Formats: sequence, C-alpha cells, structure tokens
Amino acid sequence: IKTLLTRSYYMKRQLFLLIFTWFLLAGSAKGQAPCSATITTTPTKCSYSSDGTATVTWYDSKGVLNGNNGGGPYGCVAAAVAPAIYTTGCTSTYSSNTGTITVNANQQVCVTSNFTGAIALNGGRLVVASNASIVPQYINPSGSAAYEIVVLGVATLTNFNLGPNGTLTNYGTVNFTNSTSFTGTINNYKNLVASANLDINSPSGKLTNSGGTVIVKGNFSNLNSTINSGLFQVRGIFNSNSNSGFINNCNLTVKVDLNINQNFTNNGSIIDTNKLTLNGGSLVTVSGGTSIKAGSFEVNGKITNTSANCALISVASTSTTINATSGKL
Repeated sequence: IKTLLTRSYYMKRQLFLLIFTWFLLAGSAKGQAPCSATITTTPTKCSYSSDGTATVTWYDSKGVLNGNNGGGPYGCVAAAVAPAIYTTGCTSTYSSNTGTITVNANQQVCVTSNFTGAIALNGGRLVVASNASIVPQYINPSGSAAYEIVVLGVATLTNFNLGPNGTLTNYGTVNFTNSTSFTGTINNYKNLVASANLDINSPSGKLTNSGGTVIVKGNFSNLNSTINSGLFQVRGIFNSNSNSGFINNCNLTVKVDLNINQNFTNNGSIIDTNKLTLNGGSLVTVSGGTSIKAGSFEVNGKITNTSANCALISVASTSTTINATSGKL
C-alpha cells in the first residue's frame, strides 16, 4: 500500500489532479488491470481557500511498491569486493612518491605510496593499492594497446584522458577535479566524484555503476551508454542525448533539469527536483513498482510501462504538459 500524492488544492483543481494521477498509475498493456486506487478528498473550508486535500492510495497486484516490502528499488545491487588478482598479481611494485611510473603490456604495476609524479601507460594494468593514493601530474596513454587503471585506494585526477582502449575500475575513491569527458569504460563499485561536468562520449564511452555512489557536482551528459545499479546524483543539469541509452536500476537524483532525448529505462527510483522534459523522439520505458518524481513535467516523447503492475509518476506542481503532436503517456 502506498500513498502517491497528497497536496492542498482549490476544489476546482481536484478533479483534474485525480484524473491525471489515475492515468499515471495504470499499466500500458491492453486488457490488464494492474492496480486499483482509492481517492479520499477533504473539501475546502470556504471558496478559494487552499486547505482542501486530495489523497490517492493505490494497490498493485503484489500489494507493494518497487518489488519488496521495504520499498527499495529491486535493481539495486551490493557493492562487489575487489578480486584478489589486483593484490596478488603484481609483476612489480612502485613505492616512491615521485618519478615516472611506466606500465607496459602484460604488466601489473602496483602503487603502494602516495604518488604525485607522472604515469605512462603502454598497455597493462596500473593498480593503486588500498593504502595508497595517486595525484599524478598527468596520465599519458600511448598507442592503441588496451590498458586498465584499478583504484583500491584513492585517485585524484585532473585533465584525465580515458581513451576508447582504456578502462578505469574503481573499488576505492576516484575524484575528477575538473570537467571530464571520456570515450573509454568506467566501472564503479564504490565512490566516484566529479567536481565539475562529466560527459560520457560517443561512440564508445560507457559508465557502469554497480552498487557504488556517483556524484556529479556539475552537469552530466550521457552521449553513449550509462547503467546505474547504485546511487547516482547529478547536482546540475542531466542531458541524456540523442543516440544514447541510460538504464536506471536503483536510485537517480537530479537537482536541476533532466532532459531526455533518446532511450531511457527506469527500473528503480528517479527524483528530479526541478523539470523533467521528454523531448521529441525520446522513449522512456518503466516497469512495475518503479517511481519517477519531478517538480514539473513536459512530455514531447513517449512513456510506456512494460509490466502489468503499477509504475508511479508524481509531479509536485500543477505544471504538466503532454503535447499533442508527439507526446504520449
């Protein structure tokens, strides 16, 4: 049992609110009755006052929200433990605080110090040990050989360049100190913080957050592929651009605007405290037990529920627009 929305309204607005909320509750498949709703109203004390309320309580076929009695999204996963190979497979160890670390193909160089020098990657794997940190002057990938940076401790990265043949695997803490864009792969299992903007660029950029926490203090632009199965917070504007895909399996929070231009899947919880816009050509796919909450809502694209159970869309204000030309809910 879940109460979806309780707000004070003038009585003339209550009918619109209740009808709109009821349609948001229903699944999209024909012939299905995924949920039922009970509507309770309290009238205003006098004309034009704002002390009336409208409360919608809904029941889906499972009697629960988000797939379990605790109400948490069922796509969340626990953070993984780093494989032992990252500590036992070192071909060499670097314990100095300065100098240049060079990693070649088929090597695993493990850093055990608080390193502030330069890093040259000619392939292979660089591992920052759990008791170590790196604040490199620069990281210079060379050639087309595949390389991996594994962080078990702390990495503070400025002007970080992760090319299409590079992978950053984080089981510790990674801090991007300035705006960062990449075409490589980031696998995050713990704490990833971008102090400015973060861009996942086409054609090969990919960010996968598996049970970790991602915080973007600036704007976030997804131009290729992002999968979130942990906590993901964007404090600026979130742009999910054309020819991109974003899958939210857990908790996504956006502090400013969320603009969706292409494929966007929600299997968890999304909270956008400002405006959520589905632009023309966008497709948002939701599943039963999931939720999307926004400050205001404009639909120029399409939203579809693929399951027989309820999915929640809640708008805090009365500013909701479904445009006639392309908008479909």
